[in-house]
Amino acid sequence: MVKVAIIAGFLGSGKTSVIVHIGKTLGAKYKKKVAILVNEIGEIGVDGKYIEDYGFETKEITQGCICCTLSRDLMSTVTVLAEKFGPDVILIEPTGVAFPSRIKQILHGLMLKEKIEMAPLMTLIDGGRFMQLFREMERFTRRQIEDAEIIVINKKDLIDSKQMLLVIETSAKQLNPKATIMSISAKNEEGVDELLEIILEEEVLSDLTKPADLEEEADSKSLAGMGSHGVEIHFPQGKKVSGFKDAVSELLQIIGQKAEELGSERIGHIKASIKTPEGVMKISLLDLKRGVEISGKSIDEFQEGEMSLLAVIGELKDEQIEQIVEETISKVFGTRNIYFELKNHAH
Repeated sequence: MVKVAIIAGFLGSGKTSVIVHIGKTLGAKYKKKVAILVNEIGEIGVDGKYIEDYGFETKEITQGCICCTLSRDLMSTVTVLAEKFGPDVILIEPTGVAFPSRIKQILHGLMLKEKIEMAPLMTLIDGGRFMQLFREMERFTRRQIEDAEIIVINKKDLIDSKQMLLVIETSAKQLNPKATIMSISAKNEEGVDELLEIILEEEVLSDLTKPADLEEEADSKSLAGMGSHGVEIHFPQGKKVSGFKDAVSELLQIIGQKAEELGSERIGHIKASIKTPEGVMKISLLDLKRGVEISGKSIDEFQEGEMSLLAVIGELKDEQIEQIVEETISKVFGTRNIYFELKNHAH
């Protein structure tokens, strides 16, 4: 029997960090074989490379959302993973604008044909940005909380006080009285082990017969009012790169600033993963005031590498984001004499 766990949450809620920690512990402590399925909203995958660096069997589904436009890809990928890789647990990271209950509805059809058991549906909340996100993206935030069987308040290390944590817990409980509510810090690996026990031991099925909203058949990225653009960059061998961490940090910051100048009020997620022979580094930007977050290997100098960058931004069209991203890459890397080759791009 393969246990399937959906770990949902809005853009930047910490899904990848939680999944990596859960996957590592499932393997090391419980001797479970783990596969991970990552869905990116754009055409370029970023998180898959970061997760693969930890040794997991990883599949990426890009160019849309598995809750709507890519539902068939979801079913076929889970089936292939279950049959060919033979994992004990499959962890699924949907896009940040997914409707989680629809993903569970889709997988419920597989339960009739495959040996698949669903773990309780988990939704992560970014504790540091909850109030802001609820104001800006109430529809998606509310729906993801209402869909959950387990509500996980992540980044509690960024919550100002116990009183504010209580406010978030109370708000979540009002939206979904039936759900279990937990608070964790994936960054500090605090409270994440409790999620393991839920994944391994519990099976809680929601009402999967509930009809979907008609609008949910549409592209969830469009419904969220988000545009996106992604690029893949090659840094060829023989061209030494130095000061790279600062360069990419600056790159993401300037993309965010230019988006704001063009009228964007929401950074969904601007992120990049850099893969070199030494490992993988991930850099993320969610808020200009908070700055970038760096995880994985600290990479500042290398001889050869690959970078994937994805910008998901509110109120802007794909073409506007494309122009911002590619102009900023040329300016920042050009100023720092970093030689690069743009492999391909898409929006």
